[in-house]
Amino acid sequence: MKINRIILIAFSLLFVSFSSYSQDKRTLETKVADLLARFPANDLQMTDRMMGDMLTLGEQGLKQICDNIVPAGTGNDTPQCFAIESMSRFLSQKGKETERLMWEGLCISYVSTKKDNGVKDFFMKQLQIVGGSKSAESMKVYLTDKELCEPAAAVIIKSDPASAEIIFSEALKNQQIPCAAVLMNHLGSLGSDKAVKEYITWASSSDVNIKASAYYALAMSGSPDANAVLSAAAKNASYKWEPAASVESLLKYAEVAGKKGNLKASDKICKLIMTECDEETNIQYKTIALNIYVGNHGIDAMKILQTAAAHPNKKYRNAAMQISLKIQGSEAVKNWIAYFRKLSRLLSLN
Repeated sequence: MKINRIILIAFSLLFVSFSSYSQDKRTLETKVADLLARFPANDLQMTDRMMGDMLTLGEQGLKQICDNIVPAGTGNDTPQCFAIESMSRFLSQKGKETERLMWEGLCISYVSTKKDNGVKDFFMKQLQIVGGSKSAESMKVYLTDKELCEPAAAVIIKSDPASAEIIFSEALKNQQIPCAAVLMNHLGSLGSDKAVKEYITWASSSDVNIKASAYYALAMSGSPDANAVLSAAAKNASYKWEPAASVESLLKYAEVAGKKGNLKASDKICKLIMTECDEETNIQYKTIALNIYVGNHGIDAMKILQTAAAHPNKKYRNAAMQISLKIQGSEAVKNWIAYFRKLSRLLSLN
């Protein structure tokens, strides 16, 4: 009797165990379906509460949601997209570092395993929000992909800006890179000089967008090696506007070089532009050059400012007066008073 009772209890426990396993599996699928049915939520607070519920599903539940992101035109994955994008935003907040690392790894795995580029791009967009150094390293391989180069670059820029400088500089050595302009624009914004040789090579491209980006990156680098390339390009453009913006880049180089202490190069460029750009179509460059020169020399630039004040072009004359206001102290005002008194006497003599 006692043995029968023990056997009965044992079978009961096994039955409960199997039932629990079946129930857990069914419940997970049901919970996922119920959660997705609630998207989109009416407000941010409700969405955040739903994100808490979504995290309780665990990695398997999250995978069930991610598995249903499909190529465009092959099915309705709108609720899943809402859920995933909401999760990325939710985990980008402070205090959620552990969950964010898990989510980052999951998104990286879907970028790597999914075949459709549209799906890959969707998960790359999540990495732009939650990615870190692991994402930057993982996305390097897509910089040679024509369709995925730009989204991969965006992930690298946003997830790990410090590594981006090194990754992009290395990538530009490959002359087949399909988004070279994007990489150079980013390196230019950093003022990076790690890929100056590559900038110079890309500057000879027949693609005007790539050429413009190479000029910009060269200008922002402030590297002495950039001077000859930009000066030649501006000269070839007759110091006038053209789509690759060579004159603008040369002036930006003069500004950067001046700030880095290379006043000799900066002054030479400014004086050249002030000499060459004297027509209605390019006198704006003359104004920019004057502004840079005054920024380099302050009160010591008063003679050049006074020469500008006598220029026949009214806009340039007015610009010279406005630029002089940037000079600290009262010395500039005293110089202008003396200048106009002298000019008044000369005019009275005539």
